[in-house]
Amino acid sequence: MKLFGLLCVMLVLQESTLAVLQNGFAFKTSLCEGKNGGLLPMFGSCKGYYVCADGNAVTGTCEKNTLFNPLTLHCDDPDNVDCIFDGKDNVNDDTSSSESDEDDDEEMAQTDPPVTVRPTKKPRPTILDKMCAGKKDGVMLTKNGSCQDYYVCKSKKPHLRSCPGKQHFSPTRRICMKASEAKCSVGSQENKESNGLAITGGVCSDEKENSLVAHRSDCGKFMLCSNMMFLVMDCPTGLHFNIATSRCDYPKIAKCQTKLNESKSKSKKPVRKSKKRRF
Repeated sequence: MKLFGLLCVMLVLQESTLAVLQNGFAFKTSLCEGKNGGLLPMFGSCKGYYVCADGNAVTGTCEKNTLFNPLTLHCDDPDNVDCIFDGKDNVNDDTSSSESDEDDDEEMAQTDPPVTVRPTKKPRPTILDKMCAGKKDGVMLTKNGSCQDYYVCKSKKPHLRSCPGKQHFSPTRRICMKASEAKCSVGSQENKESNGLAITGGVCSDEKENSLVAHRSDCGKFMLCSNMMFLVMDCPTGLHFNIATSRCDYPKIAKCQTKLNESKSKSKKPVRKSKKRRF
């Protein structure tokens, strides 16, 4: 009886220690300096989070049927949370691809040798399909023409999401923020003419990442390709963008000739000088 009672006490102690490690376990970290009461997402977990208390990070877990939202920093409905640690999509993609390969093998084995099968043309990948190529899961990208919508890369595919409430997606910090802090100017550019480039001057291909391109109508500006979007940049005052060297230079050296200026110069007809008649 004594031995049985001792074993029961050991089991109770073991369960209590595991509970402490799972919920309420605290450790010192620099991430919680000056963040008393703040919540932080737990890397590697969709339900776990940290609560900062006196410079310590205390572990916590969301309730059943809820996940921790890294954007709003609180437990939320699973439909509103982009969890990048579950790996379900990758498993489904792998299984579906393997099943399709097996089906193709069976079809090829059943066909007779004289029958010729014409290869079907695969649809060309669009710019939207290439948006998340080479990017890690969880990377958030801006959506052209919208301040509230954005894309989240998951399994190399963009998933459209929207910021909660009246928040805007910040193109520089890549998070949902107050509209006054996000500084999204897409809405103010909608009423401009089509030949006037917005701050995000169109879409660029993935091959031109980090490349510099001349502006269409302003010699004092240029465009930077970042995350498949052209960002309009300004040269220092008095300088023009040099296409040959891809940098801002003195106007005499840059010899900038915009497309609008070229069209104007072509439209102007040369004036013929009238010859003076001699009497």
